[in-house]
Amino acid sequence: MVLYILEECLVAKIKDMNSDYIKNLKEFFDMFDVIGSNQISLNQFGSILRALEYEFHKEEVEYLFNEANKFQNLYITFEEFMLIPFEHKKLITLEQELYKAFRSFDREGNGKIASKEFKHIMITLGERFSEEFANEIMKDADPGEIGEFEYKNFIDLMCSYI
Repeated sequence: MVLYILEECLVAKIKDMNSDYIKNLKEFFDMFDVIGSNQISLNQFGSILRALEYEFHKEEVEYLFNEANKFQNLYITFEEFMLIPFEHKKLITLEQELYKAFRSFDREGNGKIASKEFKHIMITLGERFSEEFANEIMKDADPGEIGEFEYKNFIDLMCSYI
């Protein structure tokens, strides 16, 4: 009875989600649920995340799987799977988008961006920041004022505020 109630609660949460999003995730889920049991293993879960272009370390995949695994068994159901992207989607999407954006300005492919170039980008492209605001951001991006910074560290710092 307790498992039934828990499953009903999961289904109720899913009903609030965007139907196109659910449909897309169900297609991915079904590709890996080859026997049609409405369950996937940890390995299959990791494969789905990679197919969805989420980049996680093994420990992070295990953590997300265990968080979703409400029944504490070796598999998660589609209903449990549906909760993962929404519980973590904001941070996952933001972090991945930031990496993609910063990589596009990483001319040498070394994980670093010139501070002067980054400041110029903030002031002139997209949602333009004021010079004062850009200077404040640069204090976090390049605190030692060495002229370049590792954007991974900067992204981690920004995401830690969320």
